Amino acid sequence: MIVLQAARLVDGTGGPPISQPAVHVEGSRITYVGTSREAPPPPPNAEVIDLGDRTLLPGLIDCHAHPVMPYFPDDPAQVFTWPDEVKLLAATRGLDRALRSGVTTLRDCGAPHSTAFRLREALDLGLVQGPRLILAGRMVCPTGGHGYPHGGEADGPHGVRKVVRELFKEGADFVKVTATGGGTARTLRHRATFTVKELAAAAEEAELRETYATAHVHGIEGMQRCLDAGIQMLEHATFVGMDGREHFDHDLALRIRDQDVTVVPTLQVHGRWIQERKDRLAELSAADKAFWPHRSDSFERRLELVAQLHELGVRLLMGSDSGWRTGPIDDLAFGLELHVQAGISPMEAIVSATGLAAKTLGVGGVTGTLQAGKEADVIAVDGDPLADIKAMARVHMVMRAGRIVA
Repeated sequence: MIVLQAARLVDGTGGPPISQPAVHVEGSRITYVGTSREAPPPPPNAEVIDLGDRTLLPGLIDCHAHPVMPYFPDDPAQVFTWPDEVKLLAATRGLDRALRSGVTTLRDCGAPHSTAFRLREALDLGLVQGPRLILAGRMVCPTGGHGYPHGGEADGPHGVRKVVRELFKEGADFVKVTATGGGTARTLRHRATFTVKELAAAAEEAELRETYATAHVHGIEGMQRCLDAGIQMLEHATFVGMDGREHFDHDLALRIRDQDVTVVPTLQVHGRWIQERKDRLAELSAADKAFWPHRSDSFERRLELVAQLHELGVRLLMGSDSGWRTGPIDDLAFGLELHVQAGISPMEAIVSATGLAAKTLGVGGVTGTLQAGKEADVIAVDGDPLADIKAMARVHMVMRAGRIVA
């Protein structure tokens, strides 16, 4: 048995923190969570780990990431030229970094061809170390649509059904469609791509397997089609109008809430890029100066959108969108910080990356909260994140399924 002790504990349910807690772990499972004084006496051979003035929390859940599209700030464009086998090898390093940053569950929202499934096989075999993976496999897109190099092109309702069925046969846990353009060349964020019938085919196939379809979607037009089609979750959901800018639509947001659709806003996209440059604009390269007006304005608008969605009661989850060129895979804590900047309380932000995420993604019976019977996915951070959310970046210990990995 391992006994974890610390100054405080946040269990991921949204309940009040526990002072002077203890967490008992036997094998891969939690057997006790509560105060140290009320804990059953551990056996004489138990390993007691006193973490001092730190906070115990459930392992974090990154609800939107792309580990097989590794992020390398020195030259991110080079990743697009790598063969799948090299991307897969690089992904193993990224998963280790994610785990050490406190992410014990990661939802892969799109990977080239069959790479995501091979990556999970390597994890299950113990060949590499990383978070628990929830997989979409290839993104489903129309011919030439956002994400088409991954191999998930499909046209028409029958074509979409066929590709979605193939993905579930290969081992997908959910399906992701691209309902507007995005970062793929020659696609447009503000334009819808799939028709309502095509999107509905994906949603129906997912429902038949008691899971869900989520959509990469930026434009208002695409968001409306997703809601018409019964898509159960939205990624990004940035309310981009025909002018290419973000514009909050109150009625559309109410519809998202009333249809009980979850949003993963991936607020931290380009956030570090902006943060690192805003105090030295005069020193920026010509290329960075060209990007600055659009990226900084977009970021501020998206910060406001998250605040407005939260105020209306839309369910929000935490996702880094790491991969592509958007940010590192071990920086989910920055997303928590930004949600707090948007007016969300530290407790709500933490729950969105732990208990609420696990319940929404279908793994609430396994992880997401510190409760007896669940897998021992536990992290410890320096200080009190309820007083200072930046403490979530100061990860001191990571336990994944009862094994201390960092």
